[in-house]
Amino acid sequence: MRQIRTLLFLLLILLVPAVKVTAHAQEPEKTVSGVVSDNCGPMMEATVYERDSVNHIVSIALTDMEGKFSLRVQDFNDRMEVTYRGYDTVVVPLDTCFYEIKLKALDTPQEVLILDGDASGLIPLNDSAPTPSR
Repeated sequence: MRQIRTLLFLLLILLVPAVKVTAHAQEPEKTVSGVVSDNCGPMMEATVYERDSVNHIVSIALTDMEGKFSLRVQDFNDRMEVTYRGYDTVVVPLDTCFYEIKLKALDTPQEVLILDGDASGLIPLNDSAPTPSR
C-alpha cells in the first residue's frame, strides 16, 4: 500500500508541471507590431505607447532603423499612441495585430533659440548681422 501511495505521489509531481506548461502555451499572444513612417519613409526611434483608461503608460516600445516596432500589450481595451518630436501624435485602438502608422508633420514650426558660447546673446541667423567680437 505504501509503494502505491509513493508511486501516485511521484506521478502527481510529474503531471503538475506538464499541466501548467500546457495551460501557459494556450494563452493568446498579446503582442502587436507595425511600421511607423512619414512622407519620406520609415521613422527610427518613434515612441509607441500603450495607455490605459486613466491615461497611464502601461508599456512602451521604440521603432528600429526600418520604422518597425513590437509592443507587448497588457489589455486590448487600452489604446496605442505613437509620438515623434515635430509630428502630430497618432492615437489608435488596440483592435488588430499589425499597424501601418503614417505620421504627419506639425503645421507650425517649432521655435529654436541659438545662444553663443558665453550666453551673452543670440547668434544672428542671417548674414547681414554683425558677428560678435571676442
